[in-house]
Amino acid sequence: MHINGNVCHLRRHETSTSHVTKYKAAKKTPQITSLLIPNEDEVHLSKKISYAEVKLCAYIAEHNLPLSLMDTLPQLCQDIFPDSTIAKSLKIKRNKCTEIIVKKIAPLLRQDLINDLKTRKFSIIIDESTDVSTKKNLAIVCRYWKNNKVVDNFLGLVELESSTAQSIFNVLKDIMDTSRIPYKNLVAFGADNAAVMQGSINGVQALLRTLCPNIVVIGCSCHSLHLCTSQATKKLPSTIEQFTRDIYAYFAHSSKRLNELKECQVFANEKPHKILRPSQTRWLSLQVCFTVKSMLFSY
Repeated sequence: MHINGNVCHLRRHETSTSHVTKYKAAKKTPQITSLLIPNEDEVHLSKKISYAEVKLCAYIAEHNLPLSLMDTLPQLCQDIFPDSTIAKSLKIKRNKCTEIIVKKIAPLLRQDLINDLKTRKFSIIIDESTDVSTKKNLAIVCRYWKNNKVVDNFLGLVELESSTAQSIFNVLKDIMDTSRIPYKNLVAFGADNAAVMQGSINGVQALLRTLCPNIVVIGCSCHSLHLCTSQATKKLPSTIEQFTRDIYAYFAHSSKRLNELKECQVFANEKPHKILRPSQTRWLSLQVCFTVKSMLFSY
């Protein structure tokens, strides 16, 4: 191959934008040998970076912090620790954080929990509820003894086809069968006092007894106390409950009335107290709303 040209042509090409750009790209391209023979220092640093990212994701999940925090947290770490090579190398945001939590951390923690349940006696605590999207979900928590203390671990949140006792029982049975957890290790069952859960014939606890005859069944003490209180309050005048609701309704949506109430409290040298709203489903909330520290105190 014959090339016509001279030194001036070569020098002009050397300073051209196209040549400079391609030269820089070629200089940054790693050689094939560097890919075949890993650098021990780089491998060690890469493991430390991965470990740091997993620790950050675990912290977010453990403390129930928003995943959007990961969009700014790595940059904050870089600003706080400017001399840290690991901090400078953190490249993680909310999407990667979600993937690490869901696909890496969660399966490992779940497997650790299943291994514990295979070798220890445990109890199951469940509760069924309907979320804002009208989907029925079953929350399952396991309680057992480990490291000289009682621990509660979240086993799962399962979407239900229906809220019948048979459907809930099938979910529990499927989890234990799939995970190969021995039924003999299940010693207690806890749930609310609804007939679906505590029914003596077709309730979840009755169905569980077909698999674990000696299981201990414990209802919700708060629910029982609520039912007792509800019956007891029927002997009281209804004006007390209505009075607490009227007081809240009078102040709740009026900034003018709240400011006037605050002025009266300041004038009387009293600390301002918030007017509480009584719950629609729990009679025990009336005691908190009508306690000396709130409504009576303000009066």
